[in-house]
Amino acid sequence: MKTSMVFFMSNVFFFTDAFQLHETSSREVRTFLNLKRPTLVANSAPDDDYRSRKKNVQSSLSAFSIQGYEERDYLEFPNLLRIDFDSLKAVLTTSLMISGGTIGASALVLPEFVAKPGMAISLGIFGAVYIVNLLSGLVIAEVAIKQKEQNGDEVPSSFKEFAETNLDSPSAACIISAISLFTNTCVFAFDLNRAGDITSQISGGAIDQSFCLICFAFSLVILRSTQTGEKISNVSSIAVITLLISFFGLLLPGLHEVQNPLDVLLTPGTSSEMMSGISEAAPILLTTAIYQNIIPSVTKILKYDRLKTVAAISIGSFIPICLFIAWSYACLGGGITEEVGCDGWLYTTFSIAAIIGSSIGCTMSITEELDSFISGSNESSDNSKTLNPLVSLIAVGVPSAAALVFAGGDDFSVALRLGGSYGSPFLYGVIPVAMAWMQRQKVEGARDLVPGGFKPLAVMGMASSLFMLQELAADASTFIL
Repeated sequence: MKTSMVFFMSNVFFFTDAFQLHETSSREVRTFLNLKRPTLVANSAPDDDYRSRKKNVQSSLSAFSIQGYEERDYLEFPNLLRIDFDSLKAVLTTSLMISGGTIGASALVLPEFVAKPGMAISLGIFGAVYIVNLLSGLVIAEVAIKQKEQNGDEVPSSFKEFAETNLDSPSAACIISAISLFTNTCVFAFDLNRAGDITSQISGGAIDQSFCLICFAFSLVILRSTQTGEKISNVSSIAVITLLISFFGLLLPGLHEVQNPLDVLLTPGTSSEMMSGISEAAPILLTTAIYQNIIPSVTKILKYDRLKTVAAISIGSFIPICLFIAWSYACLGGGITEEVGCDGWLYTTFSIAAIIGSSIGCTMSITEELDSFISGSNESSDNSKTLNPLVSLIAVGVPSAAALVFAGGDDFSVALRLGGSYGSPFLYGVIPVAMAWMQRQKVEGARDLVPGGFKPLAVMGMASSLFMLQELAADASTFIL
């Protein structure tokens, strides 16, 4: 401590004297101020007075060596505030990629389900969803980073292929494909039902909802069968941009229009029982906040850097949670009018963009899964080729048939809830735990992204399993009654 103080005082002494040298030119002063390393550099010969004073300081420091100061004149200051803007840019852009991909069609029914347990209790559910999804995302990222470090090969961008590679089990691959198909089909059926409902509302009820649903589904079949993946991606990008613009166009004025903020927070839930409301809301909130399928791509973009990956996932998953809370709050507070048609053109734009973006994503995922089963190859993943019309017809036809059965029903969000009750917890809860558990047993000495050894994995696996069992028990009791 004492040596550090002497070093500090000597640096201050030299700094002060450097500005007092009457022979120092303005150019030398600028050189003195342009500092990068904590060293003394010689730019001019110091005067005799300066040499004598520095010699006195050197002789008084018995335990501190200033060797090399004789031929160095000025102190360069350490660049303590140096910022790697390239790394910061990579983290921020990747975080926004995670956030942008999270907002989808499920936001259309989010306020309805937040109202069931009430806004105050839903805040706790949102917090739990964030923690669970964050832990899941970090576990997946850990597996991807360790896989790259051990094998040197790039990890697959597809979460399904990524899981298959790490589990190294044909039966596990089939299970993952089946669960992925189930989850995407549930979400897609919800999208198709909402598409028919909104289109019918835009026409003022003149066009039947079922007919609107069939037309929308048929347009998706044509799009997937006649266009390459690259062109479809461009359409999806336009839909996402429109979605985000209209979302914030509704949200920002809507927050300002809420008259009684405290009343919105303290209003009791619409469900007769609190636990029943939580059980209904939790799967929807969980499905709405899912982003883990793009984590392998995130690690690749950030070059498998642990710190950047943790920062990007933490920020990127936190932003949508805040936006969903604000969206639900504004809708329940009357700031956002959920009206479709000319009077609510901005909400209509948001709804259409959300449905188109989500439907295209589900169509691409389902067709890739089916094509791999039918042809035994992954040609559908080639963005430069079109797809077999039969595969597209099957991929869109099955969810359309399910949506037609429930067309016009108010509770078709049950399809979305099924995906959140069983598909999402299994794909992004049980599977990541299995991958990380197997990898940690095989790979020793590698630094874990999620600390605590096997305990966090055990907790996450048990929580996902118990959640699915609880939902199964609730669904079974409802079916029996």
